Amino acid sequence: MEPLERWQDTYYVAWEKPPSQATPHRPTPAAGHAGHAGYAGHSYAALQPPHEDFRILHLQPSTNIQSKLECSLQHVSFEQCPTYEAVSYVWGDQTDTVTAHLNGREVTITANLGHVLRNLRLTTETRALWVDGLCIDQANPTERSSQVRMMGRIYSACVRGLVWLGSADSSRSRGLEVASLLTRGDIDYIRGRASEALQSEYTSHNSILHVDATQILPFKDWDALRSLFVEPDIWHRVWVMQEMACAPKILLVLGGESLEWEVIASFLDSEGYPDAYHGPFHHNDYEYWINETFAHIQIIEHQRRISREMSMGRKFKLLDVLARFRYTAATDPRDKIYGLLGLASDSQMVMPDYEKSVKDVYVDFFQTHVNETHQLDLLCQNPWGNRAHGSSNTELDLPSWCPDFFSPQNTTLLFAQRSIFSAGSEYCDVPCQVSDQSRLNLPGSILLGSLSSIYGKIDQISQPCQTIPGNMPPEIRDEDLNTSHPLMYRHTGETAFQAYWRTMMADCEVYPTRRLSNSSLDALKTVFNRWRKNPAKFDNWVPLNRIQMLTKMGAGWRFSITDHHGVYCMVPFASEPGDVLAIMKGGKVPLVLRPNIHQESGAVTEFRVVGPAYAHGFMSGEAAGAVKKGLLRTEDIVLV
Repeated sequence: MEPLERWQDTYYVAWEKPPSQATPHRPTPAAGHAGHAGYAGHSYAALQPPHEDFRILHLQPSTNIQSKLECSLQHVSFEQCPTYEAVSYVWGDQTDTVTAHLNGREVTITANLGHVLRNLRLTTETRALWVDGLCIDQANPTERSSQVRMMGRIYSACVRGLVWLGSADSSRSRGLEVASLLTRGDIDYIRGRASEALQSEYTSHNSILHVDATQILPFKDWDALRSLFVEPDIWHRVWVMQEMACAPKILLVLGGESLEWEVIASFLDSEGYPDAYHGPFHHNDYEYWINETFAHIQIIEHQRRISREMSMGRKFKLLDVLARFRYTAATDPRDKIYGLLGLASDSQMVMPDYEKSVKDVYVDFFQTHVNETHQLDLLCQNPWGNRAHGSSNTELDLPSWCPDFFSPQNTTLLFAQRSIFSAGSEYCDVPCQVSDQSRLNLPGSILLGSLSSIYGKIDQISQPCQTIPGNMPPEIRDEDLNTSHPLMYRHTGETAFQAYWRTMMADCEVYPTRRLSNSSLDALKTVFNRWRKNPAKFDNWVPLNRIQMLTKMGAGWRFSITDHHGVYCMVPFASEPGDVLAIMKGGKVPLVLRPNIHQESGAVTEFRVVGPAYAHGFMSGEAAGAVKKGLLRTEDIVLV
């Protein structure tokens, strides 16, 4: 298709009168929403559990946007409630407040909520809304916990979700206009042109980012889309994710303008749901503008489709949901779990309890997950990443082995699929053994030795003749290539040089990620051997930066060798000499652990987690066989 040459000059969708005859959808119960400190000035009449009652806010009309907010609360049940719309917004600065009248009494609410309600208020009719800040008694932790379990159902039962993006300005209004005109064909055209450019010998990565995508849209329109879909806080709040995923319909509201979500969904990707180990656009790194601009709304649209499939009986895991929305923020760290419970099939294993500490909530979820799955993926392939040097999060007081679900950061992972790696046994011992001091006991772990030498990272794959030798063990670098007896790697029976570059690539190729096949091994063996014989001329033939797996591993790992056993491995940047390489029951990949040395006795009694590792020759269960032969030993390891 041809690039769009002209955009409409004006775009405005006036406020629609909310549907008055629609019948709310009656889904099965799901979990839901909490909040912050309650609003002053109102005494809530208690809801009546276990009847799953909730409250609806009736917002009185006004023709003057500056007039006092007048509203009332109505206790309702799912079986008998009026048609209502559910509002998604951000609370804003809780010290910046205004007043409103609720059930005839003056209450204090955040200025941002006041601004939202003034803009949503109709001129002649009362508007029935569900607004968490007023419909839940935020000062009552018991009620908050109860309403959390109902939040998915509350949003599923509304006639429409209203997502407040803030007041309109020229850039966001333009973004709304551009979004309304984009088609799936436009996105495919950008991808196609970028893909062609990527395959060209004469096209730089920068030209892919800054030329081809702008043949569809000029820079100013990409900026306008970013100002609409990236910058507003609403896209980064954890509670909003559940709200938007569950609502049957969504209307994006920007001041006096609006846009139906279906318009946006029409040009987003419909395949490849992100999970704990995959992003929203898979591995297409040439789609910079698409990834950068649409990542958050793409994840939400995927979750909306997942929620529809859940209603038809498909099962989706809570761990995938938590990882999918790890980039979101929450005022209360517990809400990074509680705020997403309505989006998973197995969420019943978590019961919201705001009287628990954050640490207890996170540790309890870890234990529950391990006990349910009988695997240590959450330890060995933690999508939230391990803290630098394996130290505890001082603010939340988490042990090194427990994921920090509050952290939004991504991490560099090995590949969790058991079809790729299965270093440890398929299942671990359950129930998960956690002491009162948050010590995790892992019996039957296999030790591969301590890290002795850790080599520098690959800084510039584009200049392999300078960088790769600097990361190569001296015994391999200085080996006499003319001898008929090359240095061997005893754990696999291949040459040490081949074991070295296979370790550097984690013995995989991409994309999709898979273990190296025999044909790939033969081709790569030719490439690396020719480079090794004449690295100075190698760039003129086949540059190593075309080997994507080498580039991927260079971004987050360092080559290392263990003492005694001489295991070649790739370890996280935070690893240090003296750290221990171990394989756990139920762990697909090994872990690097840092010993805690007892100051008086010098004995090692416990370890902290540094991160996952690749160990060449030990990624498919070989360690268990070595234990049977007496070549390796097992220990009960305690993690803190």
